[in-house]
Formats: sequence, C-alpha cells, structure tokens
Amino acid sequence: MKKNQNGVTLIALAVTIIVMLILAGATMSMLTGNSGIMTNAKKSSAASEEADAYEKMAQAFSTVQLSVESEAALNGGYNAQDKITDYVEMAKKEIGASQVEVVTKEVGEGIAQNEKSYETHNKKFIIWPDADRINIIYCSKTFALKPVDKAKDSASTKNQYPMLKAAIIFDDNIVTYMKPVTSVTDSYTSRSTSD
Repeated sequence: MKKNQNGVTLIALAVTIIVMLILAGATMSMLTGNSGIMTNAKKSSAASEEADAYEKMAQAFSTVQLSVESEAALNGGYNAQDKITDYVEMAKKEIGASQVEVVTKEVGEGIAQNEKSYETHNKKFIIWPDADRINIIYCSKTFALKPVDKAKDSASTKNQYPMLKAAIIFDDNIVTYMKPVTSVTDSYTSRSTSD
C-alpha cells in the first residue's frame, strides 16, 4: 500500500523560486527602468516644476511690461532703466517673495555659471539687476539635468545646467523677454519678445 506524500518536492520548490525571481525582475524593471513608473514620475515632477517656473517668470515679465508701458504712456520723460530696482521688487513680488533671493550682479553671474547652484542656495529663484535688464534664474534639485555625454566638446554638454535662465530687457521703455533657456551660452545670445 502506497503512502500519501503531502509535501513540496525539491523540483517544485526550485521551479517556484525561479518563477518568483523572474517576476521580481520584471517588476523591478517596470518600476525603475528607462520607461519605468518611478522614472516617469520623476520626469513628470520635473516637467511640472519647469512649467511652474516658466509661468512665474512670464507673469513677472508681463507685470513689469505693463507697468513700464503705463508709466511711459503717462509720463513723457519716463526712463524705465532708471527704475530697474523698483521693477526687481515688482518681479520678486510677482514670483513670490518667499521663493526669491535678490543678489548683486557679481553673485548672480557666479550662480549662473555654477552648475551646482541648486545645492548652495535656499531660494529657487535668483534675481539680479544689470544696467539694462533683470536677470532671473531658477535653480532646482528636481530640475537638475544629468549630462548626456561627458565629453567637453560635445554639443550635448551645452544644456547641462540645473537651472532656467531668463531676462527682462529694457530698451527705451520697450520691454522684451528673453524666454527661459537652460544653457548659459544660449541665455546671453537668444532674445525673444513676448507672444
């Protein structure tokens, strides 16, 4: 007479472990791979943060532009460049004073050249006035871009700064907006007016 064998054989146990390892690997890939859930969540967070920064910078520009145009229309001898410090305060208020640090030109230019600025500054937006413009940069650890190619002469290293740079430019009571870019070289050469 045969006995009932209730138990797991060694082969069944090995097969179960192998299947569980395959499932665990597939799950980890879905979570952390190039198009994984966590990667996509980080990309979405960075995109949302970037869009918010763009919106705040554009709102600051619109407010300054409207104020300059109103003053110039009412005042024949008005010169907006003489009032840049007032417009810095206006931009700061529009972005949100708790998120803005106003610095001197030298400090601001140093921050703009430093790709690790987001690690050393408590405020997300840095503003500094120049002779004919208000420079605005947005520094963020979330928005920090990783280099695509480490080669110094590669074009892909051009955009590897973890910040957005924009400027409100004053020229004879005409205010233009240099839309946010991520490259230091692009930020000083590209100018565009508001749409």
